[in-house]
Amino acid sequence: MWDRIADLAKARSQGIGKLTALAASKITKLGLTPDDDGLYLSVKPSKKGGLSKSWLVRFKGAGGRWREAGLGKFPDVSLAAARERTAALRAAAAVGQDPLVEREVSRAQLETDEKAARTAPEKHVSYPRKLVTA
Repeated sequence: MWDRIADLAKARSQGIGKLTALAASKITKLGLTPDDDGLYLSVKPSKKGGLSKSWLVRFKGAGGRWREAGLGKFPDVSLAAARERTAALRAAAAVGQDPLVEREVSRAQLETDEKAARTAPEKHVSYPRKLVTA
């Protein structure tokens, strides 16, 4: 898989530009298609018989280790939004943060808050009935 990416990167260095939204929507070849700066469009077969496309980003995390992060499904996440998220992840990694760990912590906190909201006893409010007289 990474061999194909190396070939595409070589072709890109010879004058082929970045992905466009139209080109991303027309990609049908399974595998990873690079955009720029570690952003890839992943194309896999879906369970429904079609193709599933999603955005992936590769970046060097803390300690110089290569990390991969999913950015969302295409076209739910546009190419421009995927590029913005890629830049944000890379910027966080450049200052020594681990964006994946931070994302996991924020998801865990959100799940804890939702669970607490579901299990919290709700106050029962009773309203007085109006008496209807004939």
